[in-house]
Amino acid sequence: KSASTATSPLKNVGTLLILIKKGNFEMRILPRVWLLLCRSISDINKCSYMKTQVVLATTGPWRLSKHGREYVASSMYAKGKAFIASALLLKRNGGSQFVVLHLFCQGVEILLKSLLLLIDYGKFNLKLKSLGHDLVKVTDALIAELKLNKLKQEVAGELKALSDLYSNHLLRYGSGFDIFVQPNTIPYRRVLRKVCAVVKMVERKSCFHAAISI
Repeated sequence: KSASTATSPLKNVGTLLILIKKGNFEMRILPRVWLLLCRSISDINKCSYMKTQVVLATTGPWRLSKHGREYVASSMYAKGKAFIASALLLKRNGGSQFVVLHLFCQGVEILLKSLLLLIDYGKFNLKLKSLGHDLVKVTDALIAELKLNKLKQEVAGELKALSDLYSNHLLRYGSGFDIFVQPNTIPYRRVLRKVCAVVKMVERKSCFHAAISI
């Protein structure tokens, strides 16, 4: 295998094409040709301004290679961390605590799901949807896969309360809940400390990727 083949994010792609649509007009071009057409951010913005739809197309069936699966899971992991960081930044700058909690829960969900994908992409790729936005289910699945000790009662209770609010969209949408509950009284710091510990563990072990099956 060549180096480029070994690290390709796609398998069995036939020929990968860029499909450009504008009104009734359609054109398929190779990715390298598209890159030549969009050599600067201004060109890409100009294309967007012209309401040109750009999508990926392929002449044959495709699936993610091992490298592609790892890339997707790692990208998801980075997004989860970014959501949590956004929550903390918003908190620091006096933003809505409801939004802080929603961003935090969304970050926890995405980060934990990304770890499940890193552990076994084939097993969990189709299962993630069934886990929904239930933070308890996602956490339990990760604990079972890594054979970790169960969460302490205080942490588990806090996680359950956050999960109920998050999965029922009470942190995101306005409702009577906003009238009767002060968001600053909703605890989340135990879960935050646990998540930070997980992130440190994952990023401290340089052999983490080698130890998981993708």
